[in-house]
Amino acid sequence: MYGPEEVTPDIQNYLKRSCASWQEYECVSPDEEDVERHRYYCLNMIRLQMSKMPVNSSELIYWTKPKGGRGLYTVYVTIGGGKNLVLATTHLEGRVVRYFKPGRIHSKRTKKQRKEERLRKNEKRRAQAEACRRLLPAHPNVILCGDMNWDDRVDGSFPLLDGFIDPWIVLKPGENGYTYDTEANAMLAAIAEHNLVKRQLQGRLDRFFCKLEDFKIENIEIIGKEAIALDKHLIIHETPLLPSDHFGLVLTITLRSNGSANSN
Repeated sequence: MYGPEEVTPDIQNYLKRSCASWQEYECVSPDEEDVERHRYYCLNMIRLQMSKMPVNSSELIYWTKPKGGRGLYTVYVTIGGGKNLVLATTHLEGRVVRYFKPGRIHSKRTKKQRKEERLRKNEKRRAQAEACRRLLPAHPNVILCGDMNWDDRVDGSFPLLDGFIDPWIVLKPGENGYTYDTEANAMLAAIAEHNLVKRQLQGRLDRFFCKLEDFKIENIEIIGKEAIALDKHLIIHETPLLPSDHFGLVLTITLRSNGSANSN
């Protein structure tokens, strides 16, 4: 399953045209009318051939009204052996980044205005996290993933549901797990320098949370750290172009029954 965030209509159409394996996935996304209205949104892409997982049902709950692109995208699938699995992707309220470049809208805000905006966003993000806890079903096998925009230093501990774990904390104790990093991501570092951001921005913004009775968590890793091209046309000439300003996060699980190893 793939759960990308900040997908635009153009990106989704490009994937449909250029990705040879697109037909192997069942894609859960906003309906066509909503897609045209959103600046960006999430997808849930379930690869049917890999695990023969029929999508039993899906649900999309938006965080804002009128409907915005961010919300909780949930699908219910059945694995071989009749095991059911709930897969949910979300994108929580963003953070405030202060830019210092003259003319940037952020640079024109007063310290008080930035503080007020930061508090509003923090409250929205926590309310959305609490909504995830409330809306996810009481089910033996649930995976929640996405861009949580979460900073434990500011937001406190993520409000985990009963029985859920954070697999990065369990499997990689002591490793920072930064998926947003202006030091390690050369593209992001160049953009930050261009915008005269005066401090490093680092955080474990993207996360998985799991409750799995019938599956075993095997591994979690960060991907997408290598440049795929040079950006010769956008803001900064000859900037290394990475797949995203965020690194990707991959979770591998195996089905417990009979020691089999059906991985996602």
